[in-house]
Amino acid sequence: MIINRIVGLVRQLHPRCLQRSYQEGVYREQAERILATFSMRGLEKFDGRVLVDAMWDNPNYWIRYTLLRAALGLANGHEVGVLGPYCVKSCMKTLKRFGISETVQITSLQDEDRETHRKEARRLRDHTRTPDDILHWPLPYNFPADFVYDGILKRQREACVNLEDPRLLDYVAEALGSIAAAEKVLNQHHFDLIVLSHAVNFQFAALAWLAVQRRIPVLIAYGNYGVARFAKMLEPHNIYDTTDRPQRCELDTLPGHKAKAMAAIGVSYLQKRRAGETGDMGARYAFRRYRGNINRAAIIEEFCWDSSLPIVAVYAANWFDFPHPCGMTSFRDFFDWIQATLTVAMRNRRANWLFKAHPCDEWYGGVTLADLIPPLKGYNHIRVVPKEWSGSALLDAVDGVVTYHGTVGVEAAAFGKPVLVSDRGWYHEAGFVKWPRSREEYLEALGTDWWKDLDLSATTHRARIFAGWYFGRPAWQGRFVLDDDTVQTLIYEKIPQLFQESDKVLDKELKTIQEWFNSRSRHYHTYKMSQAEEFDC
Repeated sequence: MIINRIVGLVRQLHPRCLQRSYQEGVYREQAERILATFSMRGLEKFDGRVLVDAMWDNPNYWIRYTLLRAALGLANGHEVGVLGPYCVKSCMKTLKRFGISETVQITSLQDEDRETHRKEARRLRDHTRTPDDILHWPLPYNFPADFVYDGILKRQREACVNLEDPRLLDYVAEALGSIAAAEKVLNQHHFDLIVLSHAVNFQFAALAWLAVQRRIPVLIAYGNYGVARFAKMLEPHNIYDTTDRPQRCELDTLPGHKAKAMAAIGVSYLQKRRAGETGDMGARYAFRRYRGNINRAAIIEEFCWDSSLPIVAVYAANWFDFPHPCGMTSFRDFFDWIQATLTVAMRNRRANWLFKAHPCDEWYGGVTLADLIPPLKGYNHIRVVPKEWSGSALLDAVDGVVTYHGTVGVEAAAFGKPVLVSDRGWYHEAGFVKWPRSREEYLEALGTDWWKDLDLSATTHRARIFAGWYFGRPAWQGRFVLDDDTVQTLIYEKIPQLFQESDKVLDKELKTIQEWFNSRSRHYHTYKMSQAEEFDC
């Protein structure tokens, strides 16, 4: 009886699924034909060979590649698409619509010396006693071992690399195969430029690393918060600095009128973000409205805490979302950091401690903070934040914030909260957080009243300028704002109208990309904001 009902439901749903799939395919084809036509409009004529990432299939990535292609005239060069293990047929169709007929398949190149890679993977594994040892593995071309660590972590979806995982050998062999495959791709042709969607994970990072070692410039066609955030990789160490954001020296030399305008935009954006009015995935999960009666007094009462002691909130990161690309050196991974932080918090009873899980844990799946925090019997001054609490209300209620390099550091500092970061990140030296220079210095600070060292008036103003520069956009950009990448295929339906209504804006965008590409600036959005006089969010 139950089986018959299931079969009946499948028969009812199957045509709908086929219809939806067909419609998505039609929208995609229409959108990509528009992108392909648009990408030919630029006046620039690139003369050289371009390796085009077709390993990560996302409509926003294809929009961003279109912008680069049009601005730099890449279609006039010789483009070669590099395919990965996923969405091969879809990406082949996209490349064909763009007029890119030559491709290489990186996974087939990985498999050519499979047994050799497995043998070396077994040797590395057999000489590894702890997860920390992975960070010191000698790898071909001095490929960064911490990026291999991150790739394994992502596949395991664990907080720390599990050496007992029976799939570990396969993961290590895949990493070694990716490095070898990247070498083969670069040996097949003399490329003059490489465009990648990311510089993390095995295949992407291997191509980026080997290319810049050969002095081939790499463009990372990344984006976030509705705008393109391209980055140039020109040197191997740039792999740890691809986050498009203003540097300290740029903040220091910003004219006063621009600083004031950017600070105002920063506050406006963060207020929208905390109200749940921005579309990025992080904000959707961090500031969804849950229990609205959370305030400092309510927290003190709920946990029977001493109200004279400060409440310090430790905001955890997502455990396996590539911890090392910002330059992590003080800790093995986010789990090592949270363990060390918890150990100090257990001893430091001069503060009330809240440990908060990363808001996107629910979206990512896998291990969570609740799985990793041990029973806290006897440590009544430490509690884990219930997931139903309002993120915005919690931020108002706490007296200080500790984070590795989470966006919360910018948010908290911009609203007058003292922030302690634990290591290098993407804003550690921007001038609005306390930044210890080592593991020992961080753990020592954690046991003190570190929040008293900060001039909150200065850090608040500085964080607001940074937020405006980072989250804002030039006023001329108008409505040419992209959905979050996680929206996926639904974006294709919007592309025709988006490009039709933004013709003049797109001319300005292409001109700005050209100027940035020829400039010394490595980060596109930061450059674009520096050239603007009026801003929006």
